[in-house]
Amino acid sequence: MSGKGLRAHRYTPRARRQRGGSALGASRKPTWRRFVAYAFAAALLALADPAASPIAPWNLLAGGAACLLGAFWRLWGCGHLRKNQAVITSGPYARVRNPLYLGTLLNLFGFGLAAGHPVILYGLLPAGLVAFAAYYVPKKERVESERLRKRFGAEFEEYHAAVPGYLPRLTAWSGAKPAPMSWALVVENSEVETQLLILAGLGVMAARYTGVLPPFLGLGG
Repeated sequence: MSGKGLRAHRYTPRARRQRGGSALGASRKPTWRRFVAYAFAAALLALADPAASPIAPWNLLAGGAACLLGAFWRLWGCGHLRKNQAVITSGPYARVRNPLYLGTLLNLFGFGLAAGHPVILYGLLPAGLVAFAAYYVPKKERVESERLRKRFGAEFEEYHAAVPGYLPRLTAWSGAKPAPMSWALVVENSEVETQLLILAGLGVMAARYTGVLPPFLGLGG
């Protein structure tokens, strides 16, 4: 939702350090929320059996498409994210305030749909969506919006009023300040690892569907 000022000069990680900024990827301390997320992902991959779905293979195709769309939003967003320096309005931020969270939501839904196992489809996936919508989103909105409102005042208020949080605008906000996507920012924001994990997860789903990798402990349908 926020990032470095949209200056004309080329952004580099060194310039970031020289100005005393901190990278998003630097904050990797263990938290209970991160533990729950990793446990959720591990359970999903352990139980996944795409062929068990009554709509197979469409669950795998639709779920995979949702995951790739989510990966796109995350990648695009990280390429513009300059945290805590200015109100970022370039790239995906001209259409939606939280492209990374939108991408994460699409990945949650996509993997849950692709997995096919009834425990995931009727248990883990609804629980994850409810937790995301009822706890994670309201908390992030409250904490981050208040912080940005205090820091940037009317500039953020104007942006907040014009651009939705999770349902992207069809057209870019006219008040957005264009800036090129930076692959250096993608790396600095630790998004390369996330993209690789998404691709690896889709690979597991495909391997389960084809029978190359059977479901753990015979838990498949």
